[in-house]
Formats: sequence, structure tokens, C-alpha cells
Amino acid sequence: DVKLIYETHYGDSTAKAILDFLIPRKAVKKLRATAIGVLGSPSPWLIGCTSNYHLLEDKFGLTVKRMDLLALYQEYQGIPSSAAETVAQEILGETKGLKEPSHHALVEAVKLYLAVRNIVEREGLKAITVRCFDIIPLLDNTLCLALSRLNDEGIIAGCEGDINALLSMLILHYLTGQPTWMANPVSVDYERNTLTLAHCTAPMKIFCDPGKVVLRSHFESGKGVAVQGPFAEGEITLIRLGGSRLDKLMIGSGEIARSDMGYDYMCRTQVEVRLKGPVGGFLEKSLGNHLALVPGKVSGYLLELSQLLGVEPVLID
Repeated sequence: DVKLIYETHYGDSTAKAILDFLIPRKAVKKLRATAIGVLGSPSPWLIGCTSNYHLLEDKFGLTVKRMDLLALYQEYQGIPSSAAETVAQEILGETKGLKEPSHHALVEAVKLYLAVRNIVEREGLKAITVRCFDIIPLLDNTLCLALSRLNDEGIIAGCEGDINALLSMLILHYLTGQPTWMANPVSVDYERNTLTLAHCTAPMKIFCDPGKVVLRSHFESGKGVAVQGPFAEGEITLIRLGGSRLDKLMIGSGEIARSDMGYDYMCRTQVEVRLKGPVGGFLEKSLGNHLALVPGKVSGYLLELSQLLGVEPVLID
């Protein structure tokens, strides 16, 4: 794959042309060398989520390692509370502290984080998704904090077994090197042309002010430890990989209008995005119920990457 870039004088436009060529190709190369883990199967309520792991491997060159949730439970049982306590103290020092959860709940949530990280390291994974809701009745805790912290460490981690969302997060991370956020669309405002997103697993490094990060309970269950914090104003990019043959990539861009609204009827981290394209177009072209978000505008890279991967870009414009 060769591209001729010619200018009489080297300048910013030349550098941009070189980066526009190299960055998507480096991302695709990384994607094709990635091993991802799937702990459990996709949650039954997911929309547009594949469980065709052979298609994933054939189309993107990935390695998919499937594991039973029992593996996580067994790993969790072997984590000493003393090791979890050390990490819990680090987390408390990095944040505003606990709101609903007890200190015991925090330590147990950290044990889950350490358990998932052990599995990731042992299996040589770059990313993992977990059927997380099944953990709640079993351990009376959640994986929200675990997934948040793994993403902070550059291990792309998603919930509910949504492998489409996990791949979307991987794509954005490989393009930018930044942490990405897997989020639920919650509501739209046609007059303001905004989309409200929420989820409980945001990486803390994506927040603009660590001092305002609060450790909350998981919204749906009231258990475990989730994460709430503010985003910086500025441009963002949203994507979702989908289609029956994983042959479409929805791409949208916009800017943060508000964040950290504190609504008590949605997941803990909350962001309102003002889209560049019509919000109605998002509803019409959506490929599933989880999106991946990254700060910054990378839609140009995504168009090039779509061509390299052989997927159709679906633009919200």
C-alpha cells in the first residue's frame, strides 16, 4: 500500500498527509494482531451484537478467546483482601471518595479488577468483554470499577459481552492512543440537537478533573462500585461497528454540551453531546445500543480505516 505525497516545500500540510496515511494503517495492523477475551456470552437484551466469533477472526484477523464466567469467579476467589486493600487506598487517593458504596464493597470490586487483570495477563489479551450482569447475584458486586481501571491501563474492557462495542473501542484507541468510553444512548433532544449518553464504567483518565470523580453504586442494581465524573468541553467522535456481516461502521462527531449532570434516573457518568449531524439521523442509522466515544475529531482517519477494513462508513451528517 503506497501513496505518493508531493509538495515543493515541506510544511504542515505535508505532515498531515503523511499522518493521515500512516495512522489508520498502524491501527489496522494493531487490530489484526489483537487477542480479545470473551467472558460469558453477550447479554440477551443487546441490539445488533454479533456472537459469530469466526467472522471476527476471518474479517479482522483477530484472535478470540472464549471463557466461561466460572473462570472469573475462580480467579476472584484467589485474590487476597490485602492486595485489594492496597489498590483500594490508591483509588480513594485519586478520587473524591465513596458515596453509596461501603469500603468493603470497594475492596471486593478491586478484587474483581485484579481477577480480570490476571486473566488478561495470563491469556495474553489486549481487550476483554464480560457478561457482567450475571456477576451481580453471584458476588453481590459489579465489574464497573474493574472495567474503568483496565481501560485506564490501556486494556480495552467492555461490559455486557458486547463485542461490537469492544471492537469499536479498540478502533478508537488504536487510532488515538486515548482511553475510550462505552456508553448507552439514553435520550435525544431534537430542539438542541443533542444526544445524552450514560454508563457506569468510564475510565477515570477520560475525565477532566480527577478531584471531582465520585465512586458511586451501579445504577441498575444499587450494588458494587461505579464511576461518575466530568468531561472536558470540546470535540468528540462516536462510532459503532455493526451490520449482519460486521460490514458497517457508524461514524458521528460533535462536541460536549454538558456532562456530570447528576440525574438519578440513568447510569452514573452522564454526557450530553451536540451532534454535528442531525440527531434524527443517529436514530435512523444506529447500528446498536452501545457506542464508543473518544475525545477529539478522528472521522477522517475512520473513513480511511473503513476502506482498509472493507466496511461501509455510515455517516451521521
